[in-house]
Amino acid sequence: MNTSPESPMDVVETYFEAVANNDIDAITSVITEDFTQFPPPAGVRQDRDEFIAEWRQRIEDDPTSALKYERAHSVTERIKSGPREGEWIHEWGTYRRTDGLLTFKLNASFRITEGKVSEIHAFFDRLDVMTQAGFTLAPPQVG
Repeated sequence: MNTSPESPMDVVETYFEAVANNDIDAITSVITEDFTQFPPPAGVRQDRDEFIAEWRQRIEDDPTSALKYERAHSVTERIKSGPREGEWIHEWGTYRRTDGLLTFKLNASFRITEGKVSEIHAFFDRLDVMTQAGFTLAPPQVG
């Protein structure tokens, strides 16, 4: 694993490799102290501690299955001013559980600050994920 990424894309590669290996120490080492994630649904925000706790729980719940990322497309961008200033990597791809039980499309934007991920905006179809996990959608009970 690349322990000293040389470019924003290297940082994102290191992150995906850590996720694929269920390596919580590597995930932790590649994110900044002031890290923030914006996962679905809208309005949800996770700080570094919440993000790490969620990953740690996922790994403890199912240590033999990890998520492998298959890149479809990647775009790099530098935002020169404003509240989102910095280096960004925008990813489009597919996550597949290594046990084959789940596959979902991912669109994510990674802000890279001083060689680490400082912000992630992740978008995926939660209903699709839940349906694959065996849940069904039913209208609310009326009356």
